[in-house]
Amino acid sequence: MSSERRVHPIIVAQHKLQNHATRTEHWNLVVLKSINEALVLGVVGNSDTFAYVPSEIKNFGKLRDLRGGCLVGHIEEDKLDWLKERLGKIPVLRYEACFDCQTWVFDALRLLKDDGVVTEDTSERRIRAELKLEEERWEGSEDTVEERLFPHNGDV
Repeated sequence: MSSERRVHPIIVAQHKLQNHATRTEHWNLVVLKSINEALVLGVVGNSDTFAYVPSEIKNFGKLRDLRGGCLVGHIEEDKLDWLKERLGKIPVLRYEACFDCQTWVFDALRLLKDDGVVTEDTSERRIRAELKLEEERWEGSEDTVEERLFPHNGDV
């Protein structure tokens, strides 16, 4: 039996968003187990129905609306249940013009930075700049973060 612990990258992922009054990207936190297998953490819905909904997906790297992301930290496999529960403690606000998926992600980053899980610079300036660069990489058919983290396109 191996004593090696599996550690997964955590990214802020961005997805193209249409028909929104102020945003062009939907954000969530994603724990990448491979280029395709991921734990997606974030809020879904509209301002009147927002809810925190963690989900496991098997086709992350193939999502049509995915526009890359930004590495923010790493987490051990055996802490994923803790992570889902921990992020469930972040208040989800409905009917508040100042709250959306991006607000929730920044709240999550602050919480996880305090917990020592997020280790990268999580300033709004850095996150937005990196995501803008990722969008440019995507538009230029360059590798985005999930492809750089799993360069052989395999499900490891």
